[in-house]
Amino acid sequence: MGLLLLLCAACSSDDGVTEEAAVVREVEVAFSPVGFGDAGYNDAILYGIQLSCKSHGFRLRMHCPQTVEEGWEVYQSWCARPDDGTERLFVFAAPEYEQRLRQSPPSLPAGKTVLQFETDAAIPGAATFSLEMYGAAYSLGRLVSQLVTSAAVVAANSVDPSLRHWTDGFRDGLREENAGFPLEVLYLSEQAVGGYD
Repeated sequence: MGLLLLLCAACSSDDGVTEEAAVVREVEVAFSPVGFGDAGYNDAILYGIQLSCKSHGFRLRMHCPQTVEEGWEVYQSWCARPDDGTERLFVFAAPEYEQRLRQSPPSLPAGKTVLQFETDAAIPGAATFSLEMYGAAYSLGRLVSQLVTSAAVVAANSVDPSLRHWTDGFRDGLREENAGFPLEVLYLSEQAVGGYD
């Protein structure tokens, strides 16, 4: 669904000349609170969205709120924007917003779509997206257990569900090869948005 918004539609006139469609498309993104500059997840999303914008020519608005509440306020303002014929996509580019979105599922008119990154379960009224980190981490865990005799995982925090999912995959891969393999998990923060910097 999100890809359809990003593609510029074209129509053919009677004389065979192709013309750009008059539809205006806009993508608005709420990143993880204080997420830029992590040289990882958030910066990779930023880079990918900028490349897509350059390739497909949609309008782009980006927000890096200080808190989840501030990001939610940006979303509510987007929801209240009147219909002017613009096709709009709002992207929650972080799992921190998922709980709020589940508590208040979107009920939007045609032309507006919401996309939530990093969730394994459907959200009524929204599109969802998830990288399958468990499988990649599981494979890495199996490989590591063949190369070393102990390992540790250093994760940003213990609150982010995608990090827990990755850690579980790594641990399960280690134990598939060697049930007694020691694994220490260390967290840089106990805050939901902490540890990434």
